[in-house]
Amino acid sequence: MVVLLKLPSAKAFGSRIAHAPLIQCTTTYKWEQGYDDVTLYLPIPSSVTKDSIEVTIKPTSLKVLVDSLYDMEGQLSGTVDSGSSFWTMEDDSINIYLSKSNPGIVWKCIFEGDGELSVVSEQDEKKKLLLERFQKDYPHFDFSGAELNGNVPDPKNFMRK
Repeated sequence: MVVLLKLPSAKAFGSRIAHAPLIQCTTTYKWEQGYDDVTLYLPIPSSVTKDSIEVTIKPTSLKVLVDSLYDMEGQLSGTVDSGSSFWTMEDDSINIYLSKSNPGIVWKCIFEGDGELSVVSEQDEKKKLLLERFQKDYPHFDFSGAELNGNVPDPKNFMRK
């Protein structure tokens, strides 16, 4: 369950590709994922100070309190390594970096019960994560222009012994 109150307007987050929840809900955030991590971006006004932010990251849950702007708590759709996860404050956002406990698993949403990625978006994420894994496994090859076609296998287990 995720609840947000008095949300500031969402702002663009540069050229980074991020996903917004695909089903209209009460959350206003953007997120993206890599092979090893998930990053959540919460817009905040410039008046918010670090002292007014409380972020609690547990292996299966996340809680964010920011004055009267955010009161957000929920079960994550995947598990994280809370010791390697952290948050930072930028000029106009709180960035929460979640280290996946199971790298290569595609998260369909941040919180259980939120709108999930469409089938097409999920396939696109699998392609991106598989290419990222190939780049890590074979750093001497350049996969920057590589494209994958068709139904993509699971990035975590494909070609593993």
